[in-house]
Amino acid sequence: FYVPKYYLDLKTLAKARGVDPLKYTNGLLANQMSVAPFNQDIVSMAANATLNYLTKEDIKAIDLVLFTTESGIDYSKSAATHLISILGLRQDIRAVEMKQACYATTAALYFAKGHILQNPNSKVLVIASDIAKYGLNSPGEPTQGAGAVSMLVSKDPKLLILEDQYGIHSEDIYDFWRPDGMDYAQVDGRYSNEMYKKFFLRTFEDYKNKTNHTLNDFEALTFHIPYSKIGLRSLELVASKETHPSLFDNFYRSIYYNQLIGNIYTGSLFLSLIALLEN
Repeated sequence: FYVPKYYLDLKTLAKARGVDPLKYTNGLLANQMSVAPFNQDIVSMAANATLNYLTKEDIKAIDLVLFTTESGIDYSKSAATHLISILGLRQDIRAVEMKQACYATTAALYFAKGHILQNPNSKVLVIASDIAKYGLNSPGEPTQGAGAVSMLVSKDPKLLILEDQYGIHSEDIYDFWRPDGMDYAQVDGRYSNEMYKKFFLRTFEDYKNKTNHTLNDFEALTFHIPYSKIGLRSLELVASKETHPSLFDNFYRSIYYNQLIGNIYTGSLFLSLIALLEN
């Protein structure tokens, strides 16, 4: 993953806004936010997240790039196409940009899995890159962030295997949206929090019903993290520290980077996964 070198300490923001710093550090479980400078965007962050690990063999094998973002920089040109030249990829390649809120990267991984099943010798590059920004003095201001996560999918995985079973839930709601012409996302905070927890419970129940798994089968649960406290509150809906201490220990390990970087939209869940694996 990659984040810009600039950040804002939320205690500094709290002082500027005249609020108790605990509102951010305890209320949100957030400590800092990553800040993208003017000379960086979602493409440069995506490239930086990828350049440090691709081998020459990877570059030859990649025939599909899936770029997930909620911060698109062009209404027509896919952000993925920029990476063909920046990373020196083949030209007989598919390059697609995908948007579906915090689910897009998970969708891209299953898109990639289907492609690998049909083309077992190929590799797929999946990148999530976003700049989360809100208006000055807005409720979402302390949850801003910027960064990119990059993953390589192949038939011989080194870190994780994508199962065939998954839980899903979708509704047409307006808890978070950014229509054409608006620079900042619009958020109904209280409603969004309730929808987050509702969708988690319904998705998890759907998964358990399809797989016959129970909570006891899990050593860790990672969450999409717009801010860390909402992930904790959701975990508390299905577990307690007394009955499942490892889930809470691993949750706090998983949010380590999120607390220092802030919300990176499509990459937030996978930033948590990286933190869990590293810590």
